[in-house]
Amino acid sequence: MKEAQKPDTASYRTFNEFFVRPLRDEVRPIDTDPNVLVYACRWRYQPVG
Repeated sequence: MKEAQKPDTASYRTFNEFFVRPLRDEVRPIDTDPNVLVYACRWRYQPVG
């Protein structure tokens, strides 16, 4: 919860709202380098095959 904009779980009105909670801006910065592919997921991309 330390990554969430609202770390207090009581501040979420619904269970769904809790699971789609926004993160603080500084938690996962987006690289602005045009040669970098930004992949929107928590895990690292690892090609298979």
